Amino acid sequence: IGSWTYWEHKVTGVSSVVVSGGGNIDELRLYPSTAQMTTYTYQPLVGVTSQCDVASRLSNYGYDGFGRLSYVKDQDGNVVKRYCYNANGQTTNCQLPVTQPVIASNSTSKPIQITFATLNNGFTANFTVQPGASNSTLGNIPAGTYNVLMTPVNSSSSYPVVFTYNGSSQQYYATVEFGAQAVAAPVTIGLTPAP
Repeated sequence: IGSWTYWEHKVTGVSSVVVSGGGNIDELRLYPSTAQMTTYTYQPLVGVTSQCDVASRLSNYGYDGFGRLSYVKDQDGNVVKRYCYNANGQTTNCQLPVTQPVIASNSTSKPIQITFATLNNGFTANFTVQPGASNSTLGNIPAGTYNVLMTPVNSSSSYPVVFTYNGSSQQYYATVEFGAQAVAAPVTIGLTPAP
């Protein structure tokens, strides 16, 4: 198992056992042949870090930065169970969300700050679209529903901007909001000077 060698021996007709030799022993189990044994290792203030069951199968347990159980691996290092948590510490679906690219063009003379804020779990993504950007991929965001804020850096009432989000446009000189926008496909943003 990994870099360790697994040995199993049945000892009969003896009243004592002596283990000798060189090297390290990670675990030694001595028990009657009709007994069943499960052993555990612990990390103080965290919890169980490994378990060896009655069939000598090893499981390893991993924890996140908050000390919550994050995964269980089998003796070959395969993740057999994963645990995920929401912002309130409750277990949640561990399926990784599909991400979508955010693609933007900016023909104004000002950088524009774009903020995506989810409606359900507090996730926020911020991007800046520099002047002259043309179909630039700013990054990816998980599929979901977002309030989208677009804010010109150093906004001026004498310099209105046409903000376009997936084909829908608003014209203003300061922050605009596109509320409750479903992201399930690539996002396109266009920023142009107002006519």
